[in-house]
Amino acid sequence: MEMDKVIVAFESPKSCERVREIIESSGTAACIICRSAAEVKRTVSKHHISTVVCGFKLPDESAQSLFEDLPPNCAMLMVAVQGMLDLCQNDDIFLLASPVSRGDLVASVRMLIQICLLYTSPSPRDTR
Repeated sequence: MEMDKVIVAFESPKSCERVREIIESSGTAACIICRSAAEVKRTVSKHHISTVVCGFKLPDESAQSLFEDLPPNCAMLMVAVQGMLDLCQNDDIFLLASPVSRGDLVASVRMLIQICLLYTSPSPRDTR
């Protein structure tokens, strides 16, 4: 069985690598690292990936703006300090305050992957 894939996108290369290492070493998913919102959009479209783990903003766009441009079946986990998470106004984005433990990150990503599998049709955003 092929491993699930998630996109990991943070402004900081160090954050990208740290999150990728945690997710991949736990066997949760294979990660594709993206360095911009534009790259995330292209990758989601090309590879039909439904889970994005990212920081509050990317070099070219905020994560909240990016989320609004993603397909409805795409879920986002935003990892940032609590003060930044408090600024997020989209209730459909999953939030995880940093610093985050390995266990909490892995559990959150696994939950998101499961939600995406359960709601491939209809979209998780359409269940309200």
